[in-house]
Amino acid sequence: MAILEKIRLQRISMFKFKRHAVWINWNQVHCLKIAKRYGFDKGCGWQSLYASGIVSPMKNLIKLVLLAVFAVIVFVPNRVLVNGLYWMLFVFMFLLLFLYYLVSYWVGVRQVESVLDEPVLFSVFCGKVPPIAAEDLVRGRLVVTSTRVVLFQKNTDRKRSLDSCVPVWSVDISAITGFGLGKAVALRKGLILYLQDDGEARFTVFSMARKKEAFTKALGWSEPSGSQH
Repeated sequence: MAILEKIRLQRISMFKFKRHAVWINWNQVHCLKIAKRYGFDKGCGWQSLYASGIVSPMKNLIKLVLLAVFAVIVFVPNRVLVNGLYWMLFVFMFLLLFLYYLVSYWVGVRQVESVLDEPVLFSVFCGKVPPIAAEDLVRGRLVVTSTRVVLFQKNTDRKRSLDSCVPVWSVDISAITGFGLGKAVALRKGLILYLQDDGEARFTVFSMARKKEAFTKALGWSEPSGSQH
């Protein structure tokens, strides 16, 4: 009887162990699916923050705080506020605007590298000038690979793709006849790509003149006119 009782207890222990192991394995697989779904398996930091799907709530929160700060600045008399607080609210409001810009448009190099299947030779944050003047700039990161120039924009449609950024424009380097630096739109300077068939693409870029040599080298040219090394 003692032996039979011992065997029965061993079988119960083995059954519990197997059930626990199956539960742990299922839990790991489930967590891995969630990580892949929201992009946690591709990196950490800001990239994971964007991919986690909290960008929209964050943008809404920033809007509400901006509205509240603006209301305080406009409707609350300066004499009512503590000395210096009035101007601190101005600074805080501009910081919120900058944060909103980053959350809405910023695309990092690591985000691009996580979705691109070829090395990035050059990258710069820019705004592509749309063909219709009434439309807004297409803000994102312009990258150069060994074969093409691609513009990546922050992904705002998680149902279409789970990647944190998506390509929205590209051109083969062989189709570029040259590039220039100058007025891209209105009073904003930037980069102008001259394409075949008299086409062109304009991008607003901050301090592109400093990046001219690196951009030329990334294209595999010796000069902006399109001459090869």
